[in-house]
Amino acid sequence: MRSARTKALDLGSQLSDHKVKELCDKAKIIRSMGETGSCFDHATAETFWSIFKNEYFYRHVFSNMEELRTGIEWYVNWYNTTRRCEKNKNTSPIDFAQALQEVARAA
Repeated sequence: MRSARTKALDLGSQLSDHKVKELCDKAKIIRSMGETGSCFDHATAETFWSIFKNEYFYRHVFSNMEELRTGIEWYVNWYNTTRRCEKNKNTSPIDFAQALQEVARAA
């Protein structure tokens, strides 16, 4: 059974804190938070982070936050430009999106 703290983190309490809201407002960052308990909220983002954790994060040891930030930046770039996805006809997300745009322009 998960602890109360883990459950709170799963519900995004760290992102709904009033201090975080104020900082985001000041920086003109729009936060996106779905309804609590809905499995469909942010499904695409949840899927990406699951893939990231299993393919990259759990397989590396980071000495400090800068190494982690650099690793995340590398992985997101690699994922979008190089990693092939079967659902995208074995193309990268960017190549797939560009192909869709070309089809739309041709129509």
